[in-house]
Amino acid sequence: GRRGPHLVVAPASVVDNWIREFGNWCAGTLRVAKYHGAQKARLAKQHELDEDGFDVLVTTYAYFEGDGEAARLDRQWLHTKRWGYCVLDEAHALKNIGSSRYKRLSVLRAEQRLLLTGTPVQNNLVELLALLSFMLPQTFPPQVTHAFLESRGGDDASEGQVRRARRMLAPFVLRRCKKDVLRQLSPKHETSEALQMTDSQRELYDSILTKAAERRAPENGDNSGNGDNSGNGGGYNGGGRG
Repeated sequence: GRRGPHLVVAPASVVDNWIREFGNWCAGTLRVAKYHGAQKARLAKQHELDEDGFDVLVTTYAYFEGDGEAARLDRQWLHTKRWGYCVLDEAHALKNIGSSRYKRLSVLRAEQRLLLTGTPVQNNLVELLALLSFMLPQTFPPQVTHAFLESRGGDDASEGQVRRARRMLAPFVLRRCKKDVLRQLSPKHETSEALQMTDSQRELYDSILTKAAERRAPENGDNSGNGDNSGNGGGYNGGGRG
């Protein structure tokens, strides 16, 4: 593989998982360091890594987002390195090509960039073009993405623009439809089988039905009052003198 050091940028919630997986698969072969924590600890880690060296550094997106002095010092140190691989986990975090996060990560010096995401498109094609522009800035320069965005005239792309986008993405997107892999799948067999409940399941099932019936019973009854409509009305016989 390519010579290190290598950089992994991931959400803070999965940094420890990356460290754990490196330990499971690369123990004794790669020196892996975590760059995350309090500012004082990070500064100490910088000096330690500069002196002892490392093969892989795992850090978070947070240090490419903040505008404070601490985040600036983090980026300054990270930008001094020449990385072999720059791996970005949950890379759809780069979907906004105009964000500070995108711009600050773009200036990292790396021989190869690898983006990991299960949702390369969340809202529109521009987000996918932003990821391709990050990986292949020579092939997909940012101005191409901006031009595509401006030509759309809104959120809905025209049919012609969709066709053009598909041609652009064809060498980079592998889409396998069901008809393409159907021959490789075993025949589908459907079997219906009635299962009998155990005694305890039947008892619980019957009790639920009974309670439901009891709750519905008052609703189905006649709750209207039975007043006596046959009472004798009082008569008034008034007479007048002529």
